Amino acid sequence: MYQVIKFLFLIIFIFTFSSRLFSGIVLDKDNILITDIELNEYKKIHQQFTGEKINNQIAIKNLYLLERVLRELENKNPNFIENLDQILLNEYGEDVLSNIIIRNYFRFSKIRNEFILNYYQNDLKEDDIVKLFKNFDQLPLPLSLDGCITIEKVLDLRNNNNFIKTFYDNIKTKSKDYQIQLDNNLYDICFNNDQLKIIEKELINLIVIKTELDFEKFIYGQHKIK
Repeated sequence: MYQVIKFLFLIIFIFTFSSRLFSGIVLDKDNILITDIELNEYKKIHQQFTGEKINNQIAIKNLYLLERVLRELENKNPNFIENLDQILLNEYGEDVLSNIIIRNYFRFSKIRNEFILNYYQNDLKEDDIVKLFKNFDQLPLPLSLDGCITIEKVLDLRNNNNFIKTFYDNIKTKSKDYQIQLDNNLYDICFNNDQLKIIEKELINLIVIKTELDFEKFIYGQHKIK
């Protein structure tokens, strides 16, 4: 039985070594080796789960960060990684864990998303929404007096304090009723799905920047890992 297990491990090693041997190396840094096969697989996975196409430069940067973060956690807190894998197994099944690229993609996403979600739920401030809308060159929004059946006017509301407060309050209360008082009229703000998706993506990017320091502290052991 021992000889069979030993043989199986040998086959797996040869297969893994061969795939890397005949692959092009796109990054070799800090003992992290990324091949073109891994790069292309990561790009496919990223597009599959986010709907976003990314170029090689961004994908290599993401893969390097992913590998570095997970290696750090595996060395400093293997129990955390073990518990994380159990959560992924329960949520997505064995297929997620059977592929190394998919497994690490979900591992990293799960960890990073916890910081984003925590900030979004507990630490988001109205000033963050001010900064959010300053990132847009323009934000033309249709306004209606009859529940978005007919559009009365289109205004850029990026710098409107009432709009910013309404948007912030809606995030906190999970409300989707966007209204604004203008010229003694109460207008409905008629967002479309594409606009909300763009704003949501920009908000996530802002929170990623806001939580970067806490995330790094967590990874490098200055934060207590629960």
